[in-house]
Amino acid sequence: MYKFGIVSKDRFYNALRTFAHRLCQLHIDFVPCKKDLESIRDIWEIEEDGLKVCIRYSHIFNELLDFNILRVQSKNDPIQLKRHKEILYKKVNDWVHFGYEYQRLVPMYAQLLLQISKDLNEQEVMVVDAYHLLGYAHYVNNTMYMAQYFYQKGINLIKPYAQGSLFYVRLLIRRTAPIFRREVFIKIINFSRKDNVKEEFTNFKAFLGESLNQSRKDMEIAENILNQSKNMFIRENSDDFYEVKALFHFRKAEQLIIDIFEDKSSIENHYKKSISAVNKMSKKDDTRYMKAIEGLVTYYYLSNQYEAKLKDIKLYIVTLNELNRHNYRPHIMANLEITLGDYHFDQIFNSPENEEIIQKAFKHYLNAMKYSYDFSEMEIFEYERLLIIRIGEIPKEAARILSQKVYPPLGYLRTAGENADKLYRLIEECLIIHGELL
Repeated sequence: MYKFGIVSKDRFYNALRTFAHRLCQLHIDFVPCKKDLESIRDIWEIEEDGLKVCIRYSHIFNELLDFNILRVQSKNDPIQLKRHKEILYKKVNDWVHFGYEYQRLVPMYAQLLLQISKDLNEQEVMVVDAYHLLGYAHYVNNTMYMAQYFYQKGINLIKPYAQGSLFYVRLLIRRTAPIFRREVFIKIINFSRKDNVKEEFTNFKAFLGESLNQSRKDMEIAENILNQSKNMFIRENSDDFYEVKALFHFRKAEQLIIDIFEDKSSIENHYKKSISAVNKMSKKDDTRYMKAIEGLVTYYYLSNQYEAKLKDIKLYIVTLNELNRHNYRPHIMANLEITLGDYHFDQIFNSPENEEIIQKAFKHYLNAMKYSYDFSEMEIFEYERLLIIRIGEIPKEAARILSQKVYPPLGYLRTAGENADKLYRLIEECLIIHGELL
């Protein structure tokens, strides 16, 4: 491909990713020998022109090769295979939260984990765990049809003999995510202002149709099992129980947002129960904790409760900032910044010449862009689009102040990088054009 034609770096890189993915899907009997695998390492070490993009992640491709070489070498050594599996398991669990290219490549590691589980002829519950991680790896990459497929595979395996297990409950809850917690839902809840969010969710609910019924049924079954077997689950492993409990209440809150947006007390209660469940774990899941808090603050804004809950919100923001210092989660903080920006943005229409309010709103938006860029170079485009939409929505008096007085001093929030520089230039051009139109 490289030798016989001009090829874009993206096409070349995608070809490498496809090759690595296919390699991780092979049954152990069909994995090439060590000599053949070693011979292809230099493919992603090309240093010419724009193809250097591959070098940046060559250590990941090399590691995938190494794991496959170890698979072949340990074919008849189950103890070694189990060690490789444990390392893979930790990588998959960690990388789904890292963002950047690690997140995009994690399905390959998850696929390899599944294959090693099969190599070991493990009990079905262990293979189900691999399906669960593979489904989650696709979910965080927004390939929802693949996530739903692997979650269903896991459910089909475990249902005949462990239908009342905590793992079965976890899979049921996870299966609801690809049904309704898809990209459209995320954009509505993160990017809509409170004035139009109800209509957005009404349309989304109509779009989901019957598939939302499946989500309701899964959540009902999960809730019944959690309530009926609570004492047994706590005796067996209390941390696992409260982890699943936190996930259940978080997902239930989001489902109710679509189903009954105005049921404020129920939605708030489920977010708080999710937070409470995490607090009961001996080793707290900071990511779930932060997501539940951010979700609750966002719902307070969208449901027009921000002012009434301001005292609680300030405490929640302090908590999130403190947790983020020790466990950096830029994607969660970016969503929080959008909510805070929209809260101040709404006030601009009452005081269009109030420079302080304009500054607060757009400082939060720029912070969101900065956080999103730290998480993924692709995410920043969505946040930049939102910022440009907000520029187009403000009154002319505020637009003038934003362009002349507010935006220039906020330059210190700019993110470095080729793509980021282009985006910030585009924002500046939009400010100029908007000012000329007014």
